[in-house]
Amino acid sequence: MSKNVAIFAAAVIVLLVAATMVTSPTGTSADKGGCPNSNSNGKGSPHGNCSTPTPSLVVTPSPTPSPTPSPTPSPTPSPSPTPTPSPTPEPTPTPSPTPTPVPSTDTKVVGVVVTSPASTTAGVTFLVSGTANLHNNGPAGSVLVNTTFTLVLPPGCTSPNALTATVLNRNLPASLPVQVTRSWNASCSGVGDQVFTVNASTVIAPGQPWAEINFNNNAGSGTGVTTVAAPTPTPAP
Repeated sequence: MSKNVAIFAAAVIVLLVAATMVTSPTGTSADKGGCPNSNSNGKGSPHGNCSTPTPSLVVTPSPTPSPTPSPTPSPTPSPSPTPTPSPTPEPTPTPSPTPTPVPSTDTKVVGVVVTSPASTTAGVTFLVSGTANLHNNGPAGSVLVNTTFTLVLPPGCTSPNALTATVLNRNLPASLPVQVTRSWNASCSGVGDQVFTVNASTVIAPGQPWAEINFNNNAGSGTGVTTVAAPTPTPAP
């Protein structure tokens, strides 16, 4: 038993000595020929298996970038005013060709003759006629005319016929007299001289290649007188 205690005591002593050597600052492995360090006595071999200590990484702070100045916006150019377009000139209208003038001629009423009985009896029907004497003064060699007649009745006289009538398309050769006549039935209730008037006028018929030169001589009138007597009384039986 004492033997074991002695062995244990010896072992404890050895451990204590070893611990002292390890913890002593002058007893490091570097002092015995290891790699030099801050605790070595300078006797370490520089040719040992010492690795070059890795230098600590010095972090250089990145410089704070200067703020990029905002670009000055380019001034927006004022829009150029849209030029007012010049008005498109209206095309000059093509003038209408001047119509060829229609050749002219001169027709006229030379006079009007009214024919009626010299005398009649009241209530008896008789015939009244108006005759227009026409003439073509030229230059047309021939022209058709329409002649209109109007009977003017005296008071107390009547006619079953239309008082105005037109005779159409009568031919007028140049410089030759032409007569156109229109007649009416008439009767009178009053006695005495009854005056009948007939007015006549002419125009160139439509469709003719002629125009009238002078309208001042295209009308005329005439009168006729009929004496109307009272009927003879029937004698008493």
